[in-house]
Amino acid sequence: MDDILKKIRDENPEYINNNIIKKINGQIKQWGKNIPSKKTYINNFLEKYKNIHSNDIGIIFFAGPSLNKTSIKSIVEHVKNENPGKNIICYGCSRCYMKTEMLQYLNYYSFGDGYPDPKCNKYKIEIDDFLKKNPNIISFVSSYRDGKVAKGYTEEIISNLPNNATPIDTYGLYEIYKDISKYPMTNHFGGPHMTQIFLYMGIKKIYIVGSDSTKSAVHNRKKGWNIQNHTGYFYNHDDSKQTVDPHYIYWWIRIKQFIEKEYPESEIISINPVGLKGIFKDVIL
Repeated sequence: MDDILKKIRDENPEYINNNIIKKINGQIKQWGKNIPSKKTYINNFLEKYKNIHSNDIGIIFFAGPSLNKTSIKSIVEHVKNENPGKNIICYGCSRCYMKTEMLQYLNYYSFGDGYPDPKCNKYKIEIDDFLKKNPNIISFVSSYRDGKVAKGYTEEIISNLPNNATPIDTYGLYEIYKDISKYPMTNHFGGPHMTQIFLYMGIKKIYIVGSDSTKSAVHNRKKGWNIQNHTGYFYNHDDSKQTVDPHYIYWWIRIKQFIEKEYPESEIISINPVGLKGIFKDVIL
């Protein structure tokens, strides 16, 4: 991993400095252990999705502030022009739906931890409304951990998810698995498991947008969710005040290594990267 860390420090000095590199090395010590996850029955339903998009191109939309810098239409058109004749499959998460023009493009959507949190009631109301108004979007919810109901969720909540959202098990803390129909997906944040799903679906070229991987992301792990800040960051955040979250960077590097090993014919392209600059192939629009 040393060569990747040197590369991102050299190519992204605005966000990746020696202090961040030191913290990423701390993440390696914490999460780089060879500890397997248990098999899970929750994700068995994914077998029907295996390789269904093997001839398609994927775009994953996150809700980082950089998503506001370019219109969704121009991003989709860019991807279409780069891949003539290919069908474009779009996958979103968190509050990407605030970018309302995105709704006409989304095929899949993921949500998780904040949904059942009483402090995030506004977030739950938004997701319920968004999915009810867009019944054609297939949605997944990270509501299980290691085959058990995740913290904050109940069987009642899971049985009343909007628009028949499908529960998934995202307990994988250490290992990243190729057969996600039998093992939990990585659950440190949305990026890894969404990428795993697209790869499992057979998509070999994945564009990621808005995964700024900064501490202005959806929540602060120490203080819990803050809806007001989350909204403010999405619309008005000052990039110069952002600081990279080494936890996000570490797991994106792990995803890169996973793809190189398990899906060598696949690639990730990062559009308008912030914290991720230098990890994947970068495109500035």
